[in-house]
Amino acid sequence: AVDALRGLAILAMVAYHFCFDLQHFGVTRWDFHRDPLWLNARTMILSSFLLIAGVSLVLADRDTASRARFWRHAGIILACAVAVSAASYALFPASWIWFGVLHALFVSLILSRPLVRRPALALFIGACVIAAGNFITHPLFDGRALGWLGFMTAKPHTEDYVPLFPWTGVLLLGIAGGHALMRAERFARSVETIFGL
Repeated sequence: AVDALRGLAILAMVAYHFCFDLQHFGVTRWDFHRDPLWLNARTMILSSFLLIAGVSLVLADRDTASRARFWRHAGIILACAVAVSAASYALFPASWIWFGVLHALFVSLILSRPLVRRPALALFIGACVIAAGNFITHPLFDGRALGWLGFMTAKPHTEDYVPLFPWTGVLLLGIAGGHALMRAERFARSVETIFGL
């Protein structure tokens, strides 16, 4: 089920970027930077990836070999993030991706892993991170040195920007959701056992 949701998220991302390319090459006049439709679509797609990543952390934690797999997985994401930065710099030197979704996913996975078995704390911290990322701004964070944290007063000129605040909070909510799914699975198994289903 989680893989199916991930597949749907990938299809949604492909469709979004296809539409973005149509606009980029002048086929359409859609405004991806101001139109609420496209802004909300981006938010929903990005949120789905980070929520699923949090759920997946919980599910992978049941595996005894999860530690080695986690670091291998994180290393692949980091390598892809570096490749995206390099490729975007070659194509868009004025607006290259210095902290996009893969960069945020890598750092968020590392920061969130200690909370993988603490769903209540993950839920609380996640909600605080999301709130802080949406309501706190300061000029100190307007440069690249600290801009990856969030809190910028205006969105930077870059092809993709996914700061840790608020987006790490979404992944933490996914951890809480992963535990809820596991409890539901155990409940379903108990019912099946009791009634011989």
